[in-house]
Amino acid sequence: MQTDVSEYWLGAAVNEGEKMPFKQGYSLSLFIDNRGNQTSPVLLSSKGRYIWSERPFSFEITADGVLITSVDSVYVAKAGNTLRDAFVACSKKFFPASGRLPDTLLFTKPQY
Repeated sequence: MQTDVSEYWLGAAVNEGEKMPFKQGYSLSLFIDNRGNQTSPVLLSSKGRYIWSERPFSFEITADGVLITSVDSVYVAKAGNTLRDAFVACSKKFFPASGRLPDTLLFTKPQY
């Protein structure tokens, strides 16, 4: 997928936060490396686009854009003009908030 030189990509793995936005040459395979179980097959763009799949994918940031390798369908959309626009649209479509509080054990008896 081609991108603009001023478009930046974030997401996929919490443990990669210090590398975001991803630079040319960065790659990650969510098929084989879940970075400590904190990954999600979603990339968000600073220009309001997002890439989503129900299954893990591999991606590489190239000089031309983002190269995605997937065994399942990949959904690409333009949702506005900002990172926030991309996140809000993607979350509403693929993982909407339920409005319910998680089990309180999550907060009262955390595991470390």
